[in-house]
Amino acid sequence: MSGPHRGTALPRPARMVRPSPVAVVIAVSVLVGCGGSPSPDGRPESAIVEGHTAGSDGSPATPASGEAASPARLTGSDLAWLQLMIPMNDRILLLLDLTARGTDDEALASLADRLATNHRAELEDLHALREEAGVPDTNPHEGHRMTGMVTDDQLAEAAAEPPSRFDATVIDLLREHLEHSRMVSTGLLDAGSDEDALALAATLVDRREEQLAELTELFAPTDPSDITGPSEFPVSDAPEG
Repeated sequence: MSGPHRGTALPRPARMVRPSPVAVVIAVSVLVGCGGSPSPDGRPESAIVEGHTAGSDGSPATPASGEAASPARLTGSDLAWLQLMIPMNDRILLLLDLTARGTDDEALASLADRLATNHRAELEDLHALREEAGVPDTNPHEGHRMTGMVTDDQLAEAAAEPPSRFDATVIDLLREHLEHSRMVSTGLLDAGSDEDALALAATLVDRREEQLAELTELFAPTDPSDITGPSEFPVSDAPEG
């Protein structure tokens, strides 16, 4: 993995179904953040994976029309969380590598190395859960601009920052990632069902709290409003391009 170098009678009324918090925040991030649109059948892209669809009521993922049935243990919330956390971790590793190589601050370089080690270990657990649940190895968020998921443009912009701005730029991106991944994982603790997914999400929430505390201790935000609480649901940035 390498990154750039520095330099969403009357008929009986239908029952209302409340989408899970995790599915809602991911769908909003996708549709708003990337200027995207629902899939051809009208469902948000975040509820669809190759060969499976996740119910908006939190029901387990089921085979798409025409596909053979297969075991499904993950609910829509579990699946949405899993398919977001994997690319989020993949992308932040690129920033962490850039940070370790580009900063002159030993404390920041050391923090980047520790965060990279933690995120790689999380990826191993996330991929193991995906494989055990029989979820295809696809990324429904490919090309999306979402809060907390580092983009190629952000990497390039950070790499091009002068020394006086480099550290502040990467620290802001790191904080955004840690806050958003903590928020989505906290949401799964209320909306999820799979025991392994819940256990992993709980571990991740605790770890993000520790990582954010360390980041704030070393590099306090210049604006107090930059510190996001675990119950907040930030919306992603404007579309790329």
